[in-house]
Amino acid sequence: MPTDVVTLWGLTLAIAAVVIVVVAVLLIGIVLAANRIDRHAAEIWIAGKDIATNTIQIWQLQKTNEVASQILETAQGIAAGAGSIDAHLVSLYTALTAPKPGATGQSSQTSPEPATGV
Repeated sequence: MPTDVVTLWGLTLAIAAVVIVVVAVLLIGIVLAANRIDRHAAEIWIAGKDIATNTIQIWQLQKTNEVASQILETAQGIAAGAGSIDAHLVSLYTALTAPKPGATGQSSQTSPEPATGV
């Protein structure tokens, strides 16, 4: 009988040792897999930040295009106003330099001779 108990204890210890080794191997595998996942997640995080950095410029370019369109509209309005001013200046110059009706080529600084009525 004592050998049966000792054999049973020995067999139980051997099975427990095998189970512990299997559990340890599985835990080491889980830790290694978790570390690999963590490393890949860090790489994905870095790539995601780079993508976000690069795509923010696209949003800013859209805003730049909107502002440029507003500037263009304003500049076209200014150009139209300047064209109108230019047209007024040309007509003013034409009006000021046109010969006066009734002028016979005399200088405007000489006064006409008074009529005597005789």
